[in-house]
Amino acid sequence: MSILLSIAIIPTLYAETDQEVEQKKQELNKIRRQIDNIESKRNTLIKKQRNIQKELGSIDRELGRAEKVVLDYNWIIHVNHKKIKKLRAELDDISAQLTERQQIMGHRLRAVFMSGKYTFLEVLLGSDSFVDLIRRYEFLKLVSQQDHELYENIRSTQELKLAKMQELNSKVGDAKTLLVEKKSYEKRIVQRHTERQQLLKSVKNDRGKHEQMIIELKAAAQRVDSFIKNLNKRREGVLAPEEVPSTNIGESAHYLAKHKGRIPWPVRGKILEGYGKKVHPRYQTVTFNKGINIQAKKGAGVKAVCDGKVAFADWFSGYGKLVIIDHDGGFYSLYAHLDQIKTSRNRQIKQGAAVGTVGNSGSTESSHLHFELRYRDKTVNPSLWLKR
Repeated sequence: MSILLSIAIIPTLYAETDQEVEQKKQELNKIRRQIDNIESKRNTLIKKQRNIQKELGSIDRELGRAEKVVLDYNWIIHVNHKKIKKLRAELDDISAQLTERQQIMGHRLRAVFMSGKYTFLEVLLGSDSFVDLIRRYEFLKLVSQQDHELYENIRSTQELKLAKMQELNSKVGDAKTLLVEKKSYEKRIVQRHTERQQLLKSVKNDRGKHEQMIIELKAAAQRVDSFIKNLNKRREGVLAPEEVPSTNIGESAHYLAKHKGRIPWPVRGKILEGYGKKVHPRYQTVTFNKGINIQAKKGAGVKAVCDGKVAFADWFSGYGKLVIIDHDGGFYSLYAHLDQIKTSRNRQIKQGAAVGTVGNSGSTESSHLHFELRYRDKTVNPSLWLKR
């Protein structure tokens, strides 16, 4: 704006008449109105882009929740199917037992029919002696008990079969309901992914959006810087003077300092964007990448590069789902744009342990891991530390 004003004002220094001066003033006012109009449009565009970034974060959060719900449904459905399988096996066993007992009862009834219509009293009165009478009585009593037990067994088995069938039908009904609910969330996930892509596509080639993204990412990076600075201050505040890490990383006795060029990769993949300054090929804007962006498939496992304690594990604007690990000795590692976080704040973590999975949460790019390595409150080039 100052350049435009200078260009407009300079000719007035050489004006020879009041009329020329007035003419230049009118031209100047016209240029000012044009500048105000452009600025107004830019502010409207920036406001719109802020809403877009807010909506992007909202969509990513909803996607995360919906995907978690689907995973929960998958587990419940799996358990339910196992119960259904078990119930069907139990039902088959019960049906086999019932068939066997009904066949026994059938044989028993046929035997009674074939033996004729002898009453209990007639059998007893046909005894040859008192001993024979007692023997016949005990025999008839035993037969009666066995028939009663067989009858009760058949009845209880039928009741058990009915109960199992009702339970099975209930579980099958639950399975159908769970499947419908799961599909509704899967549909929602597809819709949100589509909305996300449309949202990004709608402003993909907009220079104003590109500039606003840079502003927001710089602000996010400053917030991360402040977080780590405060973390470092709190840590060093409780250390004895001789325990405070040296400002010279080369003097550090820490594992990471001693294993430069030999630490494991957080995820295997191609480096999409290296550490340092980057010039946009279209808009020629200059940005500074404080880490490296590693290309990897969505869902690929991300691992801790060194032992430490999780200092942060949550959503962070501009970084999406973010994990920060404090490795002691002034070293910190950052894992950003995760699809899922597999750890939690204040948790002790070992080298190679799961941190999360690759995604693009909070990012306009495809699935990748943004990885940073810091010493005290300064960033270092992670590529120099990772295994070559």
